[in-house]
Amino acid sequence: MKCIFCKENSEKSKSIEHIIPESLGNKKAILEKGIVCDSCNNYFARKIEKKLLQTPFYKSLRSRYGIESKKGKIPLDVGYLPITGSEIEVELNGVFDSNDTTLRFNIPKKSDFEKLQNGEIKEVYIPVSIELEKSVIVSRFLAKVGIEVIAHRFWESAKDVSYLISEDLYNPLRNYARYGNGLKFWDYYQRRIYSEVEEGSLRQKMYEFQIWTTENNENALGLHLTIVLYGMEFTINLFEPSIDRYKIWLEENEYKIPI
Repeated sequence: MKCIFCKENSEKSKSIEHIIPESLGNKKAILEKGIVCDSCNNYFARKIEKKLLQTPFYKSLRSRYGIESKKGKIPLDVGYLPITGSEIEVELNGVFDSNDTTLRFNIPKKSDFEKLQNGEIKEVYIPVSIELEKSVIVSRFLAKVGIEVIAHRFWESAKDVSYLISEDLYNPLRNYARYGNGLKFWDYYQRRIYSEVEEGSLRQKMYEFQIWTTENNENALGLHLTIVLYGMEFTINLFEPSIDRYKIWLEENEYKIPI
């Protein structure tokens, strides 16, 4: 067996690859041992997924939803004292009230909690990050997921990913995901397709993904991956670093959701 990214022998690899990180709630969408070698698995965990999870958007989201890391920890968010501007750690519990204006939270640090109790701290501002900037890290993460979703399909249907490894059409995307340096930015499309809050509580649909082709286009370059993560849609073209085909498809289909 060879790795779908570096194409090196992976028979002795022990890592199970999570297509979507465990720290975003994924327990089921995985690849068997050896499909992604230990070296590539570790690289993506350290250099791509860790950086993605440390962005203000995903750190805040994981805190709001109470999503645990592999070690069972929920990331702390940051609040600010309005007078001094100094930071204070807060632990969100993922519950909004019915009018969507209040976010309940805990203050883990005892000294900070006591200051709030005795009135020394009167207000805490907690900025909720709801916008995610486009970035190379997100782009390379989507490229990685794209290759792995294809592998997942082949493995489910035939228990064989050799075609994916040998097919040169996937080389630009797989190399961009795994190595990145010196390669052109692989553009993608993102938008929020539904609100986090519904009827006073956070929506809990974690993720879904689909590979699909644009309609009325027989060219293989119309192959796309669409992922929905906690209400955010991301779409990437698997064969070229342009998202123009998808933008045209959106206009022709009145901006409907492709999955």
